[in-house]
Amino acid sequence: MEIGPDKPALRDALYEGFEPPSPDLRARLLASLPVAAVPAPSPVAQIIHWVQAHWPALTLGGGGAVAVAVVISVILNQSAPPPPPPTVEVYAAYADTIRSGAPAAPPPSPWMGSPGVAFIGVGPDFDAGAIRIENRSGSSVTIDRVTVDSGGQHFDIWQPGLQIAPHSTLILTQTAVLSRAPLTTNFDTSEANPPGCQPAGAIPIVHVSVNGTVRSYRDVNRVLNTGGLDAGNCGGAESHGWERLPA
Repeated sequence: MEIGPDKPALRDALYEGFEPPSPDLRARLLASLPVAAVPAPSPVAQIIHWVQAHWPALTLGGGGAVAVAVVISVILNQSAPPPPPPTVEVYAAYADTIRSGAPAAPPPSPWMGSPGVAFIGVGPDFDAGAIRIENRSGSSVTIDRVTVDSGGQHFDIWQPGLQIAPHSTLILTQTAVLSRAPLTTNFDTSEANPPGCQPAGAIPIVHVSVNGTVRSYRDVNRVLNTGGLDAGNCGGAESHGWERLPA
């Protein structure tokens, strides 16, 4: 195709006073890109589509290579989409069913045997913190691992790779009874507090890995460490119902 006598002038205009692309140019280039369909095309597909749409203008002079380079830089440096919201909700409670040899309180509800609950723990007596994970999605999720940090102690007592069915619940608590008199378990999170009856300020943290993504949930009301002290040894009961933990 023959370009008229204006071709040299167009080429000179493309090169004259060339500077690195300004923010305004970047914005106008982005605005000229075709609207992405769902699902969004890959960066490579966006570049190909843009070049195809603007090829006649790019062939007018050597400045076309510069324009393509600018578009590639703009597309590849667009921010990645934010991660999807979590598909689970995490709660904490404390089960203290025996206190000084007498029944203290029923366990939190829901609990072992409740409808839609997968329960991992050993009883029949409990003196332990408890973690409840609710799957709010319509598909199964994999709980890669759950760990708890409280008062300088690290609890990692549950097997990895646990499955939660859609719209179902997983409850985790003590998995071993270390002694019966007094009752001692491997998830007695109230014992993670310093000695004495002065409340400590430590906030227990529950780490939950779901489908490869780890989130940490803060027990801001100190349910797991019973208010920052070993309430059972300070004249109080340790039982506490479920409270949702913020991520």
